[in-house]
Amino acid sequence: MIGRGGINKAVLQIIAVIAMILDHTAMFVGTPWIYFMMHTVGRMTIIIMCYFVAEGYYKTRNVYKYILRMAVFAAISQIPYFLYKFAGNIPAGIVPFCANMFYTRNVIFTLFVGLMLLAVLKSDYHIIIKLVAVLASARLVKSSDWGYYAVLWIVGLGFFYGSKKKQLLWIAFVIMIRMIVSAVPIIITAVNTSIITYHSIYSWFTGLGGFGALALLAFYNGTKGNIPRYTFYVFYPLHLLILAGCAIA
Repeated sequence: MIGRGGINKAVLQIIAVIAMILDHTAMFVGTPWIYFMMHTVGRMTIIIMCYFVAEGYYKTRNVYKYILRMAVFAAISQIPYFLYKFAGNIPAGIVPFCANMFYTRNVIFTLFVGLMLLAVLKSDYHIIIKLVAVLASARLVKSSDWGYYAVLWIVGLGFFYGSKKKQLLWIAFVIMIRMIVSAVPIIITAVNTSIITYHSIYSWFTGLGGFGALALLAFYNGTKGNIPRYTFYVFYPLHLLILAGCAIA
């Protein structure tokens, strides 16, 4: 698949889907090292997704329809995401179910917020409006999947669009920031209790999986390839529903 012409978008999206499946099915694996290996591979997905959201901002014929499409699929995906995320602890009754469903939001919602912020920051709006948009975005993704990091990737990749080298450096920079932030509680726990668990070390090392996406994107040739337009949008909520059903059963 990697030839002299590089990798097209379709291949990268297929890789992202496979990595996501591994990441999300890890919950059914009992062996710890296999569990963390699957999560490590899964870390590639979000970076590939953010890359194409940023690229989509420039390549779409109508950015407003693009934003609306993202919002619609974020809404469609929320219930499947909630059922998957809390499959073992779903509140009984419609009121507590609805009250808890938006406690944490799905990754398409995060991508939607990142796309919205990129559009505002690239616009001619007043600096005050842009500042409000940054603060609002930070609040909106505080409890959403991949939160601040996904938004940072999208905005940075959008601003560095046209320079593959700067985009790849930005991806690596955010990966390192995330790993440093993730290391802080591990270090604090080790200092206070003199205990470092294998679980915390493995969890930290899964962040290195993001560099796999970095390597793949370095070969991206900018061509679309042959894949149905809404493949990922349909796959995301559908596979979450299937996994939630398996977990509940």
